[in-house]
Amino acid sequence: MKRLSIAALAASLLCNPAFAADRPGRLTLDVKIDGSGHQAKDRAHSKFTTTESMHAAFTLLGGDPEDTNRLDHDGNAATMQKQVNEANARAPSRDQQQAMMEKARAQGEACKGDIACMQKIAMEMSRATSSWNVRPAPAGANAGRFITYAAADAGVCKPEYTAKIRNDVDGVFPDVQGLVPFTSNTSADFKANNMQSLPLCSAMLVVDKSANKIYLSMQHAEVLGNVKRTEGGRVRVNDSNIGVRMNQDALEWVARTLNGAPKSGKERTTLKIPTNTTLGGVGEKIINVEMAWKFESK
Repeated sequence: MKRLSIAALAASLLCNPAFAADRPGRLTLDVKIDGSGHQAKDRAHSKFTTTESMHAAFTLLGGDPEDTNRLDHDGNAATMQKQVNEANARAPSRDQQQAMMEKARAQGEACKGDIACMQKIAMEMSRATSSWNVRPAPAGANAGRFITYAAADAGVCKPEYTAKIRNDVDGVFPDVQGLVPFTSNTSADFKANNMQSLPLCSAMLVVDKSANKIYLSMQHAEVLGNVKRTEGGRVRVNDSNIGVRMNQDALEWVARTLNGAPKSGKERTTLKIPTNTTLGGVGEKIINVEMAWKFESK
């Protein structure tokens, strides 16, 4: 018999809650990004500037109070592993388990198809192995501490998503005829329609009632914009209405900040990132990020 895994325990402990239609919660998030940077590699070099902003708002539905913070992945994994270890400690060795299974199989064969006999053996086996099962952790101080807000249909969710992007790069790169100047311009002034903003409605947000904090996992809508690249004065790329990305370093900081954040607030930071790991070549980009958020619920 296989011992229980963390994945199996996770499935049993983190089953979907029943969400109450009368417990909506709406998150509003605004982000502003600006920055500049440079890089150089051999004779090639470039510099860039970026100005971006994003607004998102959506409503999720909250379930009944729970003992587990579904978005505290590290803490949940540690708790699950502890419970699995305790269950494994109660279980007999693999050889003893195999011997019990062989005994139950032999007894079943001896029943010669008698249903009542086979049911009796199955019940005895269930009683004998019940202590091996993983047991839920006692509620303790976390009883009813967390409320999980999750997906709602578009009519309830009422998602909003807008984004503005202006990223400009210019520099030179070596070619057979010498150094070639180039420019790259990415721009967007995007307002998502209901369908385009639906990814917001798949978000999950957990409220820690005791600490009065929130934890968030969300997807961003795809931003459509324009990309133009020139090389040596000639247009090489000129695409419109295609997917463009906001600054990922900034969005990762936003995501980290919103895990364990108060229900509303403002934060700002400056990110200094070596370009030898992000853009190629050697240099640095400096990104200023401001964010404001608010979660309101009944």
